Amino acid sequence: SLQSSLGLLANNKAAALINKLPTPVAALFHSKQGKPFTEPKNPNQKYLENLAKKIKSIAVEMEITNLLTASVNGNKMAVNLPESLLFKSGNSLLKKDKKTTILLDKLVELFQKVPFPMSIEGHTDNELIATTRYQSNWELSSDRALSVLHYFVEAGISPKRIQAVAHGEFKPRTTNETLHGKKMNRRVEIQVDVTQPTEEGVKNG
Repeated sequence: SLQSSLGLLANNKAAALINKLPTPVAALFHSKQGKPFTEPKNPNQKYLENLAKKIKSIAVEMEITNLLTASVNGNKMAVNLPESLLFKSGNSLLKKDKKTTILLDKLVELFQKVPFPMSIEGHTDNELIATTRYQSNWELSSDRALSVLHYFVEAGISPKRIQAVAHGEFKPRTTNETLHGKKMNRRVEIQVDVTQPTEEGVKNG
């Protein structure tokens, strides 16, 4: 009936207004009404989840799902690029093979449409390195992050919203006690943070 339809519309509007209240207040209201409260999803978090799906689609297409991964944690997304996808052991120069180039170009195409700042972060395992080029893992992780950054910038990603960070061996994904763990820890991560201001002129893709 018209009356019941109007009543339903009013209830829906009231619920929408309540859910806009601070989370503790909205949760308290719902608990008083005997109804479960589900916190509304941040639209930026939804954006990151869609972006992570696109990364995973690239991994499926290139048959590297065991290597290329993306995960969302709150307002941040991390794309994990293991050493084997980009570099030779102990080296910071990007590999010249076709697969590496295709992967980087696909990431550039995707990230050019991302309106949030990105951090390119280099990581190593805990094996000591001391060569004429790299005095420590700090230098190796720094140079690897910069290699990816330069590729992205030269391909057209704005340098105003990208940075390189070196972590050396000090932020491992997992234990360094096994060869598999060391392999996982040698990586470059691309971090996207939606809490930062969007760049003017870049539209969501």
